[in-house]
Amino acid sequence: MKKILFTTTIAVLSLFLIIATRQSANSENLKSYTGEVLSIEEGGIKDAVFKIRNEKNTFYINRGFETIKTAELKSLIGQTATIYCKEGWNLLDPLNNGSKHIEKLTIKNSVFFSN
Repeated sequence: MKKILFTTTIAVLSLFLIIATRQSANSENLKSYTGEVLSIEEGGIKDAVFKIRNEKNTFYINRGFETIKTAELKSLIGQTATIYCKEGWNLLDPLNNGSKHIEKLTIKNSVFFSN
């Protein structure tokens, strides 16, 4: 009986975690954010975290410091960038105020990064 209860609890928690982190079906819609790049810092595990002027969200390239040279990333500071992110509701960030994953980043209409 204890084994069944334990297995059921693990299954329910796993399902909740999958649902909580999954974006909505409209996640193929990309939203653009344009602004001056104020800073690029390392966060998480080698993630490149961008702060954009007048934007409450931060944006990140997963493992950005592994795939892009630090000097290239830092050269973006002070430039106007357009960042494209998937839009969708997420149970762990219901107000959409957190960090957003960068799908594409352009500088002067030239693609700098694309996922």
